[in-house]
Amino acid sequence: MRTVSDIMQRNVASVRPDATLRELTRFLSDRDISGAPVVTEDGALVGVVSATDIIRKAADDSTLDLVEHSGLPDVEHSYHLPDEPDLMVLDWSRVDASTRDVMTVADIMTDVSFGVSPSTSVKELAEFLSRGRIHRAVVLDGQRLVGIVTTMDVLRAIAGGHLAVPSRQDTK
Repeated sequence: MRTVSDIMQRNVASVRPDATLRELTRFLSDRDISGAPVVTEDGALVGVVSATDIIRKAADDSTLDLVEHSGLPDVEHSYHLPDEPDLMVLDWSRVDASTRDVMTVADIMTDVSFGVSPSTSVKELAEFLSRGRIHRAVVLDGQRLVGIVTTMDVLRAIAGGHLAVPSRQDTK
């Protein structure tokens, strides 16, 4: 049976809670990721932040301007979510500079008090992600962050033949 340890990413890109929204969007864009663990200077895991958190904040905060966009956004001035039904863009040119440079990751992150262990089965992981309607889980060894695993990691493992996928006959 495959476990989280078999498919998790060990080299975890993390962001600090005091990073500004501008720094966060650049961080995510530069790494081509949609979220990351939030870790303090001393290495303590305090949360997870994602593009969804940015979108939620924009929807709730009149100082952030969320607009529909018909083409690919200019990466220099916006952040996009390609898996959203309508491409949504945070247009930095329309955001008050004091907001994007003062609002921090801590202001929008989701606190984390749980994760999965490296020994969690991939089936349990898939159920955890599905039940929580989340796209990533932090991997913890006790309280220590040792990795991250995403829905894409699960799909890659299945697509690469690293996991046995039951046939329809096996699931009846």
